[in-house]
This record gives sequence, structure tokens and C-alpha cells, in this order.
Amino acid sequence: MSAVKLYTIREFAEQLGVSVSTLRAWDRSGKLVALRTPTGKRRYTEEMLYRALGLKRRQEPRKVVLYARVSSPGQKPDLENQLAYLKEFAAGKGLTVDEVIADVGSALNYRRKGFLKLCGMVLRGEVRAAVVAYKDRLVRFGFEFFEELFAPFGCELLVVNRAEEASPAQW
Repeated sequence: MSAVKLYTIREFAEQLGVSVSTLRAWDRSGKLVALRTPTGKRRYTEEMLYRALGLKRRQEPRKVVLYARVSSPGQKPDLENQLAYLKEFAAGKGLTVDEVIADVGSALNYRRKGFLKLCGMVLRGEVRAAVVAYKDRLVRFGFEFFEELFAPFGCELLVVNRAEEASPAQW
């Protein structure tokens, strides 16, 4: 039996992008009634989060996806090294890899085929974890935006190495 994740009112407000006052008003009006602890504190479940976001919760197992990227075709050997590094990391964490997505293209290009595929899968609620070697393997700028974007869909962005600068030799 899995434990149910309960969000505090502040955590839930952050997930929805609304204020705590808005959640209290919704609770009073019956729009989104909170669970109550014995001491009267409001708590919210993940199912409530999905309903509030207008999403259906997926019943089938969600995927662990590895995402790797290099900038140019000349770096394809580095791409293979990066994928091996990601697979080793996933195995070490006990994660079963369901899909591997690789791109060759600039991190400034948000129209990369694999990147768009990953984003679509996340927004459909299909991914529970996306694993990247470095933040800049996903995007050059705005990584935190994507962390925040993916979170309400139940996707965690796992970065193997949080170092800011990375060279292919480090993979």
C-alpha cells in the first residue's frame, strides 16, 4: 500500500499558482473542499491537485525517461557517453528506464524533436521522472521554469550533476 502525499495549504497553492487566501475562499465556497487534520489544518491530496488542474490521473505506470543532447553531429560519440552515464545513474538509483530520448541541436532551440516529445509526454502526465546529465542538456536558459512547469504534472527533473559548467570529457 502506498502512502498518500498530503500537501499543506502553502504547498498546494504553489502547485496551483494561486494564493493561500484563494484556497481558503474555495474551501469556504465548496469549490475545492480541503481535508482537515484533527487540529483543523487544511490538507490536499495529489488527486485534488489533478482535479484542480483539470487533468485525469493516469492509472498506468508512469515512465522514467532519460534525455540526452549534444550541440552538433560531430559530438555524436559524446552523446553515446552521455547516454551510458545516464543509464548508469538510473541503475544506481534503482530506476527502471522506460524510454531514452536523444537530440542533436542547440540548447537555445526549443523546437528540437526530442525536447518537444519529452515536453508533450510530461504535459500528458506520462512521465514521473526525466533524467538529464546537466541542466544545460535540457535547455541553456530557464531550467528552473521547466522544473516548475513539470512539477504539477507529477514529473521530477533529475539532474545527475548540478555543476554549472560541463564538458563532454566529464561524461
